[in-house]
Amino acid sequence: MIRLKDPINWWYPEFNQQRDEQTNIMYPIEEPAVRDSIDYGDANVSEKIEVENEDRILGPKAFDEKIPNCGFALDLYPERQLKYRVIGGFVAAPDTLPWHVSLYTYEPNHFRYMCGGVTADEFYALVGTNKFNNSDSKGAFYKVTEHVLHPNFNVSTYANDIAVLRVLTKLPLHTREVRAICLPKQQIKTDNRVFVSGFGRTAFESKNYSDPLMAAEIRILDDNWCHVYPSYHSEIHLCAGYAIGKKDACTGDSGGPLFMKFGQRTYLIGLVSFGENCGRAERPGVYTRITFFIDWIKQTAAGWGFTHPEAGAPSALLYAVDVNIFDCTISCDCQMAYQVFDSRVMMCAGYHSGQKDSCQGDSGGPLASLENDRAVLIGLVSYGEGCAEKGRPGVYVKLSQFLPWIHSILAQY
Repeated sequence: MIRLKDPINWWYPEFNQQRDEQTNIMYPIEEPAVRDSIDYGDANVSEKIEVENEDRILGPKAFDEKIPNCGFALDLYPERQLKYRVIGGFVAAPDTLPWHVSLYTYEPNHFRYMCGGVTADEFYALVGTNKFNNSDSKGAFYKVTEHVLHPNFNVSTYANDIAVLRVLTKLPLHTREVRAICLPKQQIKTDNRVFVSGFGRTAFESKNYSDPLMAAEIRILDDNWCHVYPSYHSEIHLCAGYAIGKKDACTGDSGGPLFMKFGQRTYLIGLVSFGENCGRAERPGVYTRITFFIDWIKQTAAGWGFTHPEAGAPSALLYAVDVNIFDCTISCDCQMAYQVFDSRVMMCAGYHSGQKDSCQGDSGGPLASLENDRAVLIGLVSYGEGCAEKGRPGVYVKLSQFLPWIHSILAQY
């Protein structure tokens, strides 16, 4: 069920295995206010990034811009600071955070808020694994059909606090209200200005959650500030906030994005994980470090077969089609089209002009090569955008990279 002009929610069955619940994710879509316009259709706008500043802040080649329009949004700063606070923050104006989503469960006659998240592609989002309760919400709903929690998530220490969700229907990422955020390539340095957003509590003592989406500007701190938490590990965590406190994420913001704007793009740096109270002095917030999990995110996406439910009934006949394997060692269409494409574990196959491709219902099917009159399995249908669209080849799991794992499983039987 989709209701544009309202928040977009992702409806998610069976996330909580303890109860019979269904779940959603929410986008804060509102009627746009009058402000300076941006040409959202022109991906070249984002290319005017100052290389010198990029090297100084994050190091060379720090950004991953596989989705041409990722990270575009209107200016986050409001014209005036409003009285509503997310622990020292401000109300995010409409269309300034089009990648922020919220996860909801469906309970009898209402939806219950769980946590925040962020959109990274047409079919998936990243969230933390913490879940919180909140009041009902209205909006347009995107049903979540699959989820993958990090296999090493520890509920006691919040280590590896990240999950990937897959939605049933492709998101309209080419609108001003809904956008994917860009993924980084390298770690961010300390003392850089970043932002955190969420619908969580605006004060630790409060029992209410924020109705408008809130944001706060904070700083990346040295890891020593977060060693007050025994479970903090600098390899998988980021420390952010201020030594004096006052600005922070809070209960209900868990899973939401910690992000940095650079040039005209916005990059996901972390996900809200845990902390002590909210905005307390010498108790900064702890965030899941996204750069540590990039490979896992891409490999998880590679194992999914994304389908399009708008199609009719599947064919009653078995079909086959010849496709071309793209060389992605340097560059290929899949690298330009899909932010999650990783040539180490994925293959790109089809034609630049489209016309021939796998489609909905083919997910998990074989990509085979004929060698010496024998068919050799080299890939499995994973995902793509549309079917046989120009510049959007199909993505396949590169089977050779998973042979040790396959053999280890078979050896158990």
